[in-house]
Amino acid sequence: MVTVRVFLAVTAAKNWEFYQMDVHNAFLHGYLTEEVYMKILPGFQKGRDGQSYSDYSLFTYSKQETRINVLVYVDDLILRGMIIELLRTLRRI
Repeated sequence: MVTVRVFLAVTAAKNWEFYQMDVHNAFLHGYLTEEVYMKILPGFQKGRDGQSYSDYSLFTYSKQETRINVLVYVDDLILRGMIIELLRTLRRI
């Protein structure tokens, strides 16, 4: 919860636009009989440059002048960025 508060405080201080999204069916209600593998989306990097060491639910996309942060909290996403059009496009995906 501390990460959420800091995330929103920095967003407000920098006067950035942000969106909150609810993920429907975020939890699987059943038993898996096989292994499941997942990959991070292109542009989002794991490790030092793209993911916070203190909170593994904070992702950063950075390319040239574009920077977007995605914070995953249970079944919610908070998106913020410096380019509004790109944020709106990401929100529609």
